[in-house]
Amino acid sequence: MDISQALDCNNFRFTPQSDKKRLLISVNPDLKTDFGHFLNYEKRIRNACAEAEIDHVCLSHKTCQISYDWLLPTFSQDSGHFSLLRRDALNREEKIANQFLNELANGLKKVSEWEQYNEVGVFYYCGSSKLAVALSEVPHNKIAPITINAFWDFLEDTACDPERYCGLKFDREISFLAMSQLHRNEILDQTGFMFDFIPNPSPLESDAQAVELLTGKSYQDSKTVSSTVFFPGLMSKGKGDDTTLRFIRHYLDKKPNFELRVRDRTQQIPQDLKSGIIIEEGDFDDQGIRDLYFSSDIAVLPYEKDIFKVRTSGAIVDCLMYGVIPIVLSGSWLAHICEKYNFGYVAQSTEPEVLFLAIKTIMKETHEFKMRQWRAAICYLSENSWDALLNCVFQPDIVSGKSEQTVFVKSLLAGSNRLVRNGEYEKATFLYEVLSQNVPLKMYRDNIALCERLNQLEKFREPTL
Repeated sequence: MDISQALDCNNFRFTPQSDKKRLLISVNPDLKTDFGHFLNYEKRIRNACAEAEIDHVCLSHKTCQISYDWLLPTFSQDSGHFSLLRRDALNREEKIANQFLNELANGLKKVSEWEQYNEVGVFYYCGSSKLAVALSEVPHNKIAPITINAFWDFLEDTACDPERYCGLKFDREISFLAMSQLHRNEILDQTGFMFDFIPNPSPLESDAQAVELLTGKSYQDSKTVSSTVFFPGLMSKGKGDDTTLRFIRHYLDKKPNFELRVRDRTQQIPQDLKSGIIIEEGDFDDQGIRDLYFSSDIAVLPYEKDIFKVRTSGAIVDCLMYGVIPIVLSGSWLAHICEKYNFGYVAQSTEPEVLFLAIKTIMKETHEFKMRQWRAAICYLSENSWDALLNCVFQPDIVSGKSEQTVFVKSLLAGSNRLVRNGEYEKATFLYEVLSQNVPLKMYRDNIALCERLNQLEKFREPTL
């Protein structure tokens, strides 16, 4: 099917609601219901686009049960099919790549006068390097630049032959994003080609909401009278289901001085282990997930390095945003993030005794762990904002103009000023330092000096015994 012909057809159309001249087309063939991160991710992208004055439409699976005027049911298959990593893709890569392009074209038929936009970018989060390479090799009429994230590459060490990356690297219409910095380094080692890697922002919060959380008074407060330890991994494969069961048995045997909460979405925990712990079954909306973290102090994320060696996780970002101290396993991407930003606890084993020791250490030094985590959250967010993700699809000057105008920077400045008003001068100083590193303005340096003077004055006023 010729794509240019497909675009000439008339169908139900999305009509732009403004005079914005930029359009982001988000490809989301897994979006069928409100379960999982698919809808949340789309909402955050849409929010970031609105702040940057970019129109946004989402092309979902054709059976999608959710109704929004910006959501257009389009794709006949899920992202696993288009990843080209299933057995049925053998010797059919070109055919499936063409299917992807044709269905993308059919989705664009529903976007009224899409040619009016000065800038159009297609973004596919749940893609793969195999699909990106196949698209770069398929002769076709380009619709618009397509940015593909290597979500599915965690299934293979090297998804494509190194020689095939050469064409992808120099393709002007297909942009490829590694799923993490570790994945980028792995591809570089194996192919000799370096690609950008995708930011991993908060799944539940916009940039502005995340900064407001981190600069609010509640972040440092104790969550519960007695500590609550949370396993958010849904009892699923790759996220430590066996480790969780062994931990529950050890917990029930030892009866320690903390409460245990476990997410068990599909009721995998045996009935004899449910007494004496808090079981969270079924699905939760956004606020329900927030409440689980807000009512917890420590989160155990025993995500296995075979699956999460370079694969990212939204749960570790949730911990950062909501002030829950994570325990992760060495050798995983989660451990890399904890070590890079200096927060959490990296356990060397999945044995219950090792995890119990980690919990005991955190409970004894809670204040120190929380202070490190607060600083880590600010630094992490400065590099993993929704603004930064849009910059992967559009040029930075297209998205937000000068860097000091980004949503993250404006929100961080407001949060810094709020901390000053609340008398939290050390925290405010740290935020102004982050802002100064991002954009070296004299205003930030002056505010740092002011906070240091106010902090000294506050210490001088403290009563002495």
